Amino acid sequence: MKIAFITDLHIDAPGNFPLGLDTRAQFLKTLDYAADSGCEALILGGDLCHKTGDRDIYSWVKNEVYKRFDLVYAVPGNHDDPVLMAEIFGTTNDLHETELYTSHLLGGIEFLFSDTSSGYMSESQWSWLFEKAKKQHTDVFIIMHHPPVLVGSKHMEPKYQFNQMSKAAELFKEFNSKQFHVFCGHYHLDRTVVSGNMHLYLTPSTFVQIHPQYSDFVRGSDFIGYREIIVGEGSGYCTETLITGSIIPIGV
Repeated sequence: MKIAFITDLHIDAPGNFPLGLDTRAQFLKTLDYAADSGCEALILGGDLCHKTGDRDIYSWVKNEVYKRFDLVYAVPGNHDDPVLMAEIFGTTNDLHETELYTSHLLGGIEFLFSDTSSGYMSESQWSWLFEKAKKQHTDVFIIMHHPPVLVGSKHMEPKYQFNQMSKAAELFKEFNSKQFHVFCGHYHLDRTVVSGNMHLYLTPSTFVQIHPQYSDFVRGSDFIGYREIIVGEGSGYCTETLITGSIIPIGV
């Protein structure tokens, strides 16, 4: 199965262009590219909305993704409203109070979809994650918005980083005989990080990239793109970032 992982859309209201960029057009360009490349499923990695969760924006995103994909999954980011997002996408059965987390079998692999929209996870969600990891034979696949380890972005760290990295370290250490494969966004950066038994795949935004070497916000590469994950029988997989184009300034 070929899966498209698209993250950090930052869609705003019609006529609003964050940083002077057409985030709707950039997202649709990436969405079309993924659909045309033969991806069978779509995972949205959070920050669907630019500032805060918005009913109309979620409805627009839902309409566009289901035009192209039958299998759609989503985790909330720090600019999302998990409860509203679940309502619009019809996933209220996956709500645990105000957290949206669940698991799905894709290509023979169980993916764990976590909710880090608050910058942390509740004890209930951690208990669920530990129990799910315990049941996996050798590999644990996790989808989450925030990277659970440091990745070396001076703008994002420490101000915007995940607040429970020590708890994530406990998870990886508890099951040190297993391999963790974590797919996330949030940092607007394409990077792979390997730390012990944890393999982290940061995915670029369809909005704008952030230069990792500056503490102030400095725009990085002008490309937009997504991550492709190909899984088959068993726990094997391959993944790569695909560039779908450049940012689209208004008036250009």
